[in-house]
Amino acid sequence: MAGRQEVSSMLYKKSNYFFSLIFFFSSICFSQLEVRTEDGLAITHPRILRTMQQRASGVGIGLAYYLDKQHGATPVHRANDKMYELSSYKVMYNSLVSEIEKFRRDTEHKKWNTVGVGVQHHSRLFDLNFLKDDRAVFSLIGVVNRMDKAYQSPETCGETRLIYRLAYRVAVGDSDKSVASRLPFTINVVLNTKSPGSAITCQEIARRWSEFNIAGMTVTNAVNKIFADDGVLSPELRDKSLLKKIEINLQLARTAAGVRPDFGGHAVYLLKVFKFSAESGDLVETVLQNQVSREKAEGFYSWLFDESHLRERLSDLDKGTILIPEEFLSTRAYSIAPGGLSRMQNHPLFKKESDDLIKSKLEGLSLENIKSVEGFKRRLTDISCTGCHQTRAIGGFHFMGQDPLKWSETLNGFATVYPGNSVVVPASGHFFADLERRREVLNSFTRGTTVNYSSGFSSKPQGVLNSLSGLHTGWGAHCHLGDDPSFANWTCSSGLKCLGLYESEAAKDMGVCVSESGTELGDPTERGVIKAQGGKWYNDKYTRSEILFNLSTENYVNSPQSPLPGTKTGGFPGGSIRLNSCQASAMSQHESEGLCGALPAAGNGFNNCIFNPSKSFEDCVQEFAKGVGLRSCSRSLPCRDDYICVESMVPNLSDSGVCVPPYFLFQFRVDGHPIKF
Repeated sequence: MAGRQEVSSMLYKKSNYFFSLIFFFSSICFSQLEVRTEDGLAITHPRILRTMQQRASGVGIGLAYYLDKQHGATPVHRANDKMYELSSYKVMYNSLVSEIEKFRRDTEHKKWNTVGVGVQHHSRLFDLNFLKDDRAVFSLIGVVNRMDKAYQSPETCGETRLIYRLAYRVAVGDSDKSVASRLPFTINVVLNTKSPGSAITCQEIARRWSEFNIAGMTVTNAVNKIFADDGVLSPELRDKSLLKKIEINLQLARTAAGVRPDFGGHAVYLLKVFKFSAESGDLVETVLQNQVSREKAEGFYSWLFDESHLRERLSDLDKGTILIPEEFLSTRAYSIAPGGLSRMQNHPLFKKESDDLIKSKLEGLSLENIKSVEGFKRRLTDISCTGCHQTRAIGGFHFMGQDPLKWSETLNGFATVYPGNSVVVPASGHFFADLERRREVLNSFTRGTTVNYSSGFSSKPQGVLNSLSGLHTGWGAHCHLGDDPSFANWTCSSGLKCLGLYESEAAKDMGVCVSESGTELGDPTERGVIKAQGGKWYNDKYTRSEILFNLSTENYVNSPQSPLPGTKTGGFPGGSIRLNSCQASAMSQHESEGLCGALPAAGNGFNNCIFNPSKSFEDCVQEFAKGVGLRSCSRSLPCRDDYICVESMVPNLSDSGVCVPPYFLFQFRVDGHPIKF
C-alpha cells in the first residue's frame, strides 16, 4: 500500500499527466469482464449496459420501448426531445411540473426564500428543461433481479427492475469543448418477472440468473447471452406487456451549506410512482407501496390493530412482507438528506400514535424482529419508500450506477467518460448488505424449496453471513447504543466502537461503527443534536454538541458538517477526518484504510471554469480539486451514510475508490451544470 501512496503523490505533483495515467491503467483493468459481487442478482457493468441499450431497434431495452404503449418496438435509445413526443412521458413530465410548483409554494415562505433554477437561488430546483432537450437522455445503469418480491404476486415470480439515469452532453459556446455528466434523477421500470400465464417457471428463471456469469466473456457475448431465448432477459422476459409500474426518484431541490449551515447543506428527493391505466391506455399516478399518508394515519392504525387480524398483520409487518391497503397510502413522498433516519421528516408516521397504545398491542406476541415500541416504529419506517431510501443510503439513492467508459484511440483502451466526476461502486451499502438475503431467495427457487421471504430491518438484513460481516458490522455500519431487545444484534466488529452521531428522537440510541481510536481517515469529527423547531416535526435543526477530533498536526484536516469561520470545508455529514495531502510520509500511517483522492472545491471558480471554452472538464477538475488522503471504499467496505465511493487517484484499482460527500460530486447536484436552454 505504501507503494501506492508514493505513486499517487507523484501523480498529483505531475498534474499534466494525472488523467492520462489514470486512463491508461483503467484501460488495463476494464479490458476484460471480471466477476462482481452482485453477479447473478444484478447486471451493473457499464459496457454491458450500454451495449444492451444501443442494440438495434426492436431489442426493447430502451426506456422509450416501455413508455410507448400505442406502437410496436421503437428505437431503443431516444434523446429526451424525442421522448417528450410520447404521451406517457408527458404524463410524468406534467406531474413533475405540478410537484415543483407545489414545492416552490411550500418553500418560498421559509427562511431560505429564494427558490428557482440556478446557483443564484437559495433553494435550487431541478431544471425541467433537461426532460425535453436533445442533449439529454435516460441511460440504462442497471438491471436488478427482485424475485424476493414474489410474495406480492407468486404467479409472476417477483420483479425485474431496469434502472435508467438522466445524463447529458453539451457543447460550451462555439468551441469544440463539451461537458458530460449524469444527474440525480432515476427512472425505475418495474417489470413482472414473467407473465402469469407463461409456461416458464420461477425455478427456471432463478436458475438462469444464478448460473449467469460474465467472467471471461466479451461484452458482445455477454449481451448475446442475456438476450438469448434462454437468457435472463429473453424476449419473453423483457416484453413491454410485463410492465408493472414506473418509479421516479429525483433530487427536487438542493440548498448549499452557506444557506443551510447546520446540516452542511440540504437536499430534498421526490418519490413518485406511475402505472398504466387499462381505461386510458396511458400512465397515471398511483400510490407508493407502504407509504402511509399522515392524513390517513388514524384509519391505518385502526386497520393494523384490528383485533380480528392483529396477530396476522403484526406478523407480516415483523417479517417485512406486509402490504398496506392502497386506501391509506400517499401518491408522493419527500426524503431529505443528510442525516438519514435521524431526520424526523424521513419517518412518515413520526409521532402519529402513542407509545402506550403500541406497547399494549405488542403484549403477548413473540415476533422475530419487533420486540419493543422502538422496534415497531423503526419497522414501520423502513418498509416505507421514504424510510428505505434513507437507510444506509447515498443521499436519497441506493442504486446510481457505475459511470460509463469510452474507448480512447490515444490510449488504446477504455477510459472513464467523467474524469474527476466518476462513481466507482454502483450502489449503496444498503444494496450490497442485502444481496446475501436475496441470493438465498434465488437459491430456494432454484432448488425448488420453500422460500423464506422474511427480512430483517433494512439496516441489518436477515441471514447475515461471516463473509459479509464488514457490510453488517464493519466500519460505517449502523449500530445501537442502548439495551432495546429489537436491536440487540446491532453491534460492531472487533476493533470498532458504536458512536452516536445524531441525538434524535426519531432514531433513539442509534449510532455508527467507527474505529476504536476515532482517528482513522473517514472517522466522524463531531456529534450533534437534531430537534424540531417551533413544534413542527418537519422543520428540524442540527446543533453541534461535541467536537470529536482536534487537529494535532498540520497533516490532518477536520472537515466538519457545518462550515467553520474562515474555512471552505463544510458539508461533510457528521464530519470526516482527512489528510491535507497525499504525501507518502502522511499516507503511510493510514495505509490500511486510506487512499489518495481528488477532493473538488465546490464553488463559483469551478463553475466559471466549466464555461471557459479554452479549458477542458479535466482541466477544471485539476485546477479546482486537490489530492488529499481520504477513506478508501469498495463493494465490501462501503462508505458511511451520505458519502459516495468515487474514483481515487491511485491507478490500477478497478473496484476501489474514496469516500466523499455526494454533493461534492458534480453529477449529484441539480445546480451549477453548464446547460443554457
